[in-house]
Amino acid sequence: MDADLPRDVALELAAMTAEAGGASPVPPELDELSDDDYESYLAAEDAAVVFVFQQGCDPCDAMKADLDVVRDEAPDEVAFAGVDGEIAPEIRGAYEVTVAPTTLLFADGDLVETREGYCDADDLLDLIAETVATADH
Repeated sequence: MDADLPRDVALELAAMTAEAGGASPVPPELDELSDDDYESYLAAEDAAVVFVFQQGCDPCDAMKADLDVVRDEAPDEVAFAGVDGEIAPEIRGAYEVTVAPTTLLFADGDLVETREGYCDADDLLDLIAETVATADH
C-alpha cells in the first residue's frame, strides 16, 4: 500500500490483517507439520520434539523466544518441528492435544512424552535428555 496513513490507522490495519489469518504461529526456523505430512516426518526421525502453537498465545510466544537456546543445546540427533494447532485437527486428535502450547516428544516415531503449557528452556532440555535423547535407536 503506497498511501501514507496515520500511525494509529496503520496499526489497526495491521492488527486486522493478523487477525484475518495467513501467518503461521510456527517460527520459520522449525519444520512446519500438517495433517498430511506429520506421520512421514515422525517416521523419518529417530528423535523429534514437536510444538503445537496457536496464534495470539502468550505462553506459546514465550516458548518460541527460548527455541534458539534449546535447539543449540539439544543433541544433534533431535529434530524440531512445529504445528499450527488451529489448522491441524488430525494431529491434535491423534495426540490428544487440547491446549497450546503443547510439547510432544517422539522416539523412533512413537510418542514418549507430552507436556502441556509453557515449559522454559532448562526444563525442556531436561525433558529432552530424559526422554528422546536417551531412547534406544
